[in-house]
Amino acid sequence: MANQAIDWAGATRMVSRMVPVTEVPADLTDFIADLRANAYRAGVLAAEVTGLRPIDGRDPAIEPIADIRIVDRAAWAKANIETFAQLLDPVLADRSITRARWFGALDIAAPLALLSPRVLGQFDPFSGRLLVVAPNIVTVGTELGASRPDFALWVCLHEQTHALQMAAAPWIGDIIRDSVQSLMTSVFDRMAANRGLAGLWELSKRRPKTLIDLVLTPEEQAIMDTATGVMSLLEGHADVSMDAVGPGVIPSVATLRAAFEHRRDSHDSPISVLISRLLGLDAKLAQYRQGAAFVRAVTHEVGPDGFAQVWLAPANLPSRVEILEPARWISRVIRP
Repeated sequence: MANQAIDWAGATRMVSRMVPVTEVPADLTDFIADLRANAYRAGVLAAEVTGLRPIDGRDPAIEPIADIRIVDRAAWAKANIETFAQLLDPVLADRSITRARWFGALDIAAPLALLSPRVLGQFDPFSGRLLVVAPNIVTVGTELGASRPDFALWVCLHEQTHALQMAAAPWIGDIIRDSVQSLMTSVFDRMAANRGLAGLWELSKRRPKTLIDLVLTPEEQAIMDTATGVMSLLEGHADVSMDAVGPGVIPSVATLRAAFEHRRDSHDSPISVLISRLLGLDAKLAQYRQGAAFVRAVTHEVGPDGFAQVWLAPANLPSRVEILEPARWISRVIRP
């Protein structure tokens, strides 16, 4: 619409035409039913493995924590456009259209289309939706030579762990929202102050590693560091949890992890790797590994109950530095 700072409707229309299309199983109805069943089962298993419980007293074995949606790539992208609109519209509400229109439909749709073949599942803490991307479960599972039921349950365990994290400590979602909105407020205001390309040129002298670094001031990078610490914890904890069920639940869990890590390292083409590094997507992979190492190190040192202190209060969340140096977190939170 003409009075919108960002053309969300245009982005939604465009992304449907941009996402790569892939074949779906011939037994689509049964496949979707199996995916949904695995997603529900994963919620119960995640509660057993993590020990996390929703703060409102819900029992995951009786009432699902997440709103499970089995989607294709386009539906996943559209759902994320809805989330972006919820996050950014408040930021743009008090800014003039001409000053805030830095993003068009293509700017929103293109990155989502680029990511759409890579995402297996996603829990959205703002909507409570757990999105399982069916075509990607098929294609990636086939690439890995994985048992489809094992792979689907394994992926859903990761996402249901995220749902439990947010249900047990809902203030984490507020921290993520505040970080995103604060960051975007700063970026929009700075770009709207007519620094434009000249401002970007000055920032480029800091030798940024990614395009994201290029547009961040030191103050904005501090906000990003806070968010990175939180996201590393969440992703690493989910990675550890999805493996913790053991072969009694997922017979191929060990081979799944080995194959998946190899795919993370070597699957992409050189062009994809270049794009990922420019956009900072490789940093996302580091979050999984660094966060998982933090969870394992803390649990080894102070036990599951000690690690569980991380969910009790915002002050207990690890910083980006503490993710890399777990002993610092232990000294600050467990043994001050």
